[in-house]
Amino acid sequence: MEDLDRLRSVALANGDVITRTDEAFLQRFLYARKHNVDAAAILLLKYFKFQQQHAALFVNFSAKFLWPIFQTGFLGVLPSPTKSGSVVLVLRCRHIDLKKYFFHEYKRAIMFLCEHLIESEQAQKHGFVVLEDFEGFHIPFGRRMGDDSIRSVVDWLQECFPARFKAVHCIRQPWYMTAVWAVVKPFLGHKLKKKIVLHGSDKSAVLSLFTMASDVPIEFGGTLAFDSLSSISWIEKQYHVEMEA
Repeated sequence: MEDLDRLRSVALANGDVITRTDEAFLQRFLYARKHNVDAAAILLLKYFKFQQQHAALFVNFSAKFLWPIFQTGFLGVLPSPTKSGSVVLVLRCRHIDLKKYFFHEYKRAIMFLCEHLIESEQAQKHGFVVLEDFEGFHIPFGRRMGDDSIRSVVDWLQECFPARFKAVHCIRQPWYMTAVWAVVKPFLGHKLKKKIVLHGSDKSAVLSLFTMASDVPIEFGGTLAFDSLSSISWIEKQYHVEMEA
């Protein structure tokens, strides 16, 4: 409790920026920085400053407005964690249609999901692993993302969000992914660069993260017929509640 009290003192001293000081909320920042209170305090301040500086990302930040993006099937959560207990996000590029929705909206959906997942103690303690299937990724997709949009995602991911992203495993990336990687790489910190792995067609490393092949989606080398929408059905329920309100 001493660490929590110290972090709360920092939060209260910065009340013009920090608007939440409850135990459940502050605890996630301590987990994210392995109970280093000074580092957790910096992360806490950055979290709220990011929201102020990128306010447009958080307008209509609710299931009511974001469920249509999730309906594309581009993002889901595996029912089973990795061997080490990490919560697993699955991102499928083939379901991202930038003619229908701006990249800004997909980014908001990812942030919305992560904000809810980090409420669980398991996610706080063991972090996230991302599995990304690049099948269907095209050069126009990379161009439409934009440098500023990429930078804001990376800033949020590595500097402002109270979670540990253990690894990002990418499969079936096209040959021109190297050009996109060249755009993204300068924004990444040293640690995050090491956590992003491009596997191509080799899925053995992904399989090794899990206890059983039945925990892994078919496209990643397992036997799980994974349905993204079913994995986040709670967002759909929340959507209907908000629509009826």
